[in-house]
Amino acid sequence: MLELMRKHARNWIMKLLLGIIIVVFVFYFGSLRGREQADTIFILDGKAVYLADFYREYEKLIDLFRNRLGIPLTEEQLKSLNLKQQAFDSLIKEAIILKIAQESGLEVAAEEIQDAITSNPAFLRNGVFDRRLYEETLRLNKMSPEIYEKATQKFLLAKKIEDLVYEGTPVSDSELMDLYRMQKEKINIQFLHLSFRDYLDNVEIKGEKLELYFKEHKSEFTLPEQYRVKYLFFAADDYEPKGEVNLSKEERYKKAMQLALQAAKMAHDTIYQQENFDAYAKEKGFKIYESPFFSAKALPDYFSHLNNFTKEVLTLKEREISRVLADERGYYLFQLAVKKPARIPEFSEVQKDVEKRVREREAQSLCKKEAEILLDRLKKGENIVKIAQEKKIKIEETGFFLPGKEVPHLGILGPEREVLYTLSQNKPYPNEAIPVADGYVIVRFKERGTIDLQEFENSKKDLRKIFQELKAAEALTFFIDGMKERLLKEGRLKIKKTVNDL
Repeated sequence: MLELMRKHARNWIMKLLLGIIIVVFVFYFGSLRGREQADTIFILDGKAVYLADFYREYEKLIDLFRNRLGIPLTEEQLKSLNLKQQAFDSLIKEAIILKIAQESGLEVAAEEIQDAITSNPAFLRNGVFDRRLYEETLRLNKMSPEIYEKATQKFLLAKKIEDLVYEGTPVSDSELMDLYRMQKEKINIQFLHLSFRDYLDNVEIKGEKLELYFKEHKSEFTLPEQYRVKYLFFAADDYEPKGEVNLSKEERYKKAMQLALQAAKMAHDTIYQQENFDAYAKEKGFKIYESPFFSAKALPDYFSHLNNFTKEVLTLKEREISRVLADERGYYLFQLAVKKPARIPEFSEVQKDVEKRVREREAQSLCKKEAEILLDRLKKGENIVKIAQEKKIKIEETGFFLPGKEVPHLGILGPEREVLYTLSQNKPYPNEAIPVADGYVIVRFKERGTIDLQEFENSKKDLRKIFQELKAAEALTFFIDGMKERLLKEGRLKIKKTVNDL
């Protein structure tokens, strides 16, 4: 249970939003007739769920997130939210919940269905059920009252299962205190920091080892696409208006930029039509600048400040010209001169990089081994001050902080940070050293901060509701997953498509 609390103590709002408490969308249960067997996603006890059901559920999840977040969702955001998988899992869970309800003999009375409909805020006008609004809403969703009432019955059946699980997951005061501590209690950690760089000189590397490493990791040394560009620069200073002495400095700059832009646009249009970049520059007396080869991830400083440089220039074909780009100094017209494809280099080309990689990896291994030895000595009772003096390592402290991804003086930690929740006076050391950006740290619990007991008492009601929902969701998910495995094993649940097929 502590693991459950650690997992959700700091992000329960997002977990609820993402659907840790199962949401049954009533309109999902509407009738979808006339579909072909080829569209079947899964079959449970002879009843099929179809592709149209999936996309209906998927669209509802998208709408839910759009409404909650208040912003449109891009394709990348949709992928990161994994909504297709959520929609797929939701359909299976809903079908299993209904099956459980039916097999448990649970029923929904006609009065319950009527109460659910007449109290639904979507059908209320001025706080009173409005039949015309009800019928209009159903019509817009292409659903008859009979179908909606049947769907509501199924929804209420599923809700009864959820309520039974919720009522069967009590939360003790000690669990609430543990949850509150994880949210509010700060800790202070001592640590010894071992950097892998201190072990680099201890690494011995033979040439055969380097070549073997390169052979096994060639793709990691792939040289990216390389580009060389030519460009014309229309500097505002070269178009400074002459003879207009009454203009202010700002007005002269603005006028010069306008003239430079006109020249750049004329050059662009002419070169675009005649494909004569070099000839045009020679005719007009413009200097052609040429860059050395560079990659998209290592732009020359004099290009990196230009807006959309990568998009506008590096996506060109060889000898194509870009649109006119600008900075505060003037305007640029680029031609992509040469584009070299990405390639795997010969060992001789990257030997130094390979040696650096292997040396650092070996040093990391030595660093980890040393950290584990020191941690073992500390766990056996040796004094941390004595060991620090022996190894000439400074004992550092994080200061009081709330455990999270980022720890003061240690930076952003990986999943290993969870161990910080478990440390105490009785167990001051973790089982393993914790990896950090440049090596390993051995952490030691020092002290906990105080918590506000009055605030805890005032927040117990809300904490209990949150934690009970988390426990119920965990229990329901565990039960449904077990039921799913049993149904699959018995052949009652047959999955015809996976998310990758949708």
